[in-house]
Amino acid sequence: MFAGPIKILHGIEGARRASGIAVIIDVFRFSNTVLSLLDSGIEELIPVADLEEAHEFRRKHPDILLIGERGGKKPPSFDFDNSPYEISRGEFQGKRAVITTSAGSRGLVEAARKADQVLVASFGNARAVADYLRKRGETPVTLVPLGLNGEIEAEEDTLCALYIAGLLFNFEMDYETIRKELLSSPGAQRLRSLGREKDLEICTELDRFETVPTLCKTENGFIIQAMEPPPTMPSG
Repeated sequence: MFAGPIKILHGIEGARRASGIAVIIDVFRFSNTVLSLLDSGIEELIPVADLEEAHEFRRKHPDILLIGERGGKKPPSFDFDNSPYEISRGEFQGKRAVITTSAGSRGLVEAARKADQVLVASFGNARAVADYLRKRGETPVTLVPLGLNGEIEAEEDTLCALYIAGLLFNFEMDYETIRKELLSSPGAQRLRSLGREKDLEICTELDRFETVPTLCKTENGFIIQAMEPPPTMPSG
């Protein structure tokens, strides 16, 4: 069972105050876009807080891909939307990309100011994240449901934080009930209004991924990498 202290702090302000291991949760859609990119074998994924930073990377490295959204839509001159479905249909093996979104990428960067480690979580990798946190023993954990634009609490992110917290203490909430709530939430309606039903399907699929994305410091900023899976224990 998980032995460390745990707290839930909301939004970008919560990310700024996160300590120990910060777990950034942005279910619709940043977390699942990151998971899809890492699953595709992308070589380097760089999160930045604002559009100008993304464009600066493109000026210095013309071959780099730009991925993200503002107001739920792909910004002009970007290559891909913040869309796990779109990413799942693309080819990213060996490529480099910058990602910037209204909440998720900002939350990562802000959490890195104080937290010892920053992870990305969603329902899609909830069990993998909980398993990793248990192995960290008594390390403090801050779950950060980012919400809409990092400012307004979003049902899907809060439910995901509670679901992961439940797993840590061996209490598993009924996911079918949760999924029904997700599909009727304002966030789901917003995705439907953007024509993103396929994204909604991916974002509400439980444990689709085994990846635990972690933020790593580099000389030029940050990159998101997949945590190496723990070794399989021999049976018997």
